[in-house]
Amino acid sequence: MAAALVAGLLATPTVWAQTPIVAPYCNDFETGVEGGGGSFGAQQIALVNSGDLGSGIGPAVGYGGFGHRFGGYSDVWPAGGFTASTDIYIPTTDHGLGVEENRDYSVALNRAYECDPLRQRRDYVFNWGTSPTVPGKWVISASNNAGGSRPTNNANPVLFDGGKWYQMVHVFSESPVPGPNGTKVVADMFFYERDTGILVGQWQRTNDKDLINTGTCSTESSPSFPGDVGGNRYAYFLGTGQNRPGPWVFDVDNICLSLNGSVDDTPPVIDPCVSDYANVAFDQIPPLALDLAEFLLQGGNYSDESDSPEELVVSVVEESAGQCPIVITRTYTVTDTAGNASEPCVQTITVDNLFPEDAIFWHQPLARKGMSEDTDPGAGGTLKFGFKMGRTIPIQIHAVGCDGNVTGNSNVTGTVVVYGDTNMDGVADGNAIPIDYNGVGGAGGAMDKVGEHLKYNLDTNTLKTIADTKCYLLEVTVTDTSTGESVSEMIPVQAK
Repeated sequence: MAAALVAGLLATPTVWAQTPIVAPYCNDFETGVEGGGGSFGAQQIALVNSGDLGSGIGPAVGYGGFGHRFGGYSDVWPAGGFTASTDIYIPTTDHGLGVEENRDYSVALNRAYECDPLRQRRDYVFNWGTSPTVPGKWVISASNNAGGSRPTNNANPVLFDGGKWYQMVHVFSESPVPGPNGTKVVADMFFYERDTGILVGQWQRTNDKDLINTGTCSTESSPSFPGDVGGNRYAYFLGTGQNRPGPWVFDVDNICLSLNGSVDDTPPVIDPCVSDYANVAFDQIPPLALDLAEFLLQGGNYSDESDSPEELVVSVVEESAGQCPIVITRTYTVTDTAGNASEPCVQTITVDNLFPEDAIFWHQPLARKGMSEDTDPGAGGTLKFGFKMGRTIPIQIHAVGCDGNVTGNSNVTGTVVVYGDTNMDGVADGNAIPIDYNGVGGAGGAMDKVGEHLKYNLDTNTLKTIADTKCYLLEVTVTDTSTGESVSEMIPVQAK
């Protein structure tokens, strides 16, 4: 995904119109920096070209802290709460002993609308910085204070190395244990290595005065007094304060918001289905439409409310029936990341093929006794043509197409290959290889065309190159070289 390079300084956000929470929401910075609810200090953010960050490509310019309003400020608490997450690249540090430079990232709650619409209630802050006691290490913890809280002064500080992408996650929910003033908010804060999913540290912040749907409204502006909370405010990178140098530059990606426990039960929609095709030549059969680009190319489309096209999985079941023509049916289904499957759609392709299934007719001496032409002389492997080793086997066939004998067609060719069949089970040996002939019938097993027939004189002395066996499978393949369509048939032969 694209990412953004940010320089942060303190700025005061403007108040936006009241609105319920907008979720799911995610800004991946592929198309811009503003997002659905806009950002403040936007002049401090610039898009960079790749995820290979830490290089200083596209530096931020100007002044002002960078904050993001997700899909918009909210003053309505959603049932079950919500989760905010942001990806940030934190480089390595080579600071020495006693050096302390700190950073802050906050997600804040607003007050409930009936109390004081779209006014800030409280911040929940990741505080991190260079470790003053361990050179070359960062230290991170959590608090409700930005600009003045040292990571080492908070509970459970954690050391980490940097030099990679991390993910900061705030999970806001209802406490299962009511406080003295009623149901209260709990903020579980998680710090992950983004690409490995390893949990580096976690903290929980709660306050008995931050209430949910209790009807408590304080006339005081301070969150020191009990009051109901609303929804989300911002994702805010502060740049100044105690031991906080400014401006500072960092890389950020994927600022997202989702409802807790929200279930995606809406399946993708295919509309329209890919087009049907009629009277298609064998070499013009369209490929399977397994991604959106091919779907669109074949006249179809699909979409999903929650997932991007890249996250959806297209599956297809292909069946064919008939011979002249062949009718191919492809049943497409699209599945999202939650496992919801679309209604299937069916594509029908009618193929003008040249060969039916039993296109090869064998002539004597490889036809069964009493038959001048035979479509199945092996009769499923139960019969075997016997020959004396060292003799020549005259192979002669013709091919019947959907519109009659097509052997004389200039595009129709035939080849012969022989395999060992040690077990006499009609299945080529696993270690057998095709034999390349240079005999009477032409090089490489190519059959000669004689009028409406294809012929090949097989010198059985060449069969001795196959490992110790007297049983073989003789395979003939007829091909339409103009389209690549082919049909093959095997018959068993056995040396006497």
